[in-house]
Amino acid sequence: MGFNWEKFWNVGVHLKDFSEEEEYQRSAVGRYYYACYLKAREAYNRKNNFRIGRRISHQGLIKKFKESNNETEKKIGKYLEELLRFRKNADYDLDFNTDVNSAKRKSKNLLECLKRIEK
Repeated sequence: MGFNWEKFWNVGVHLKDFSEEEEYQRSAVGRYYYACYLKAREAYNRKNNFRIGRRISHQGLIKKFKESNNETEKKIGKYLEELLRFRKNADYDLDFNTDVNSAKRKSKNLLECLKRIEK
């Protein structure tokens, strides 16, 4: 088994709690997103016996989940979309206005949804 992408979430928690400085808060948001994105990509691949790899964009994976007939998978797509928006704000916008606690909560919810579909 490869790397457990969920460990990125723990790094996000550490960064968020370590310092209130903006660079730590922005970095925490990025770790929350990537923990979810990579874990979701892994779950999609396993569930569909398919290897998405890098050729499908972040938006492509979001679309696949949002278009699912499964309500939990639709939620995963919605959460991923929101977290991607948070991550882009944290990475690119001069005016950082992401609620880091909201990013943490949504990412935790997404990871819980992934556990439900992996059963």
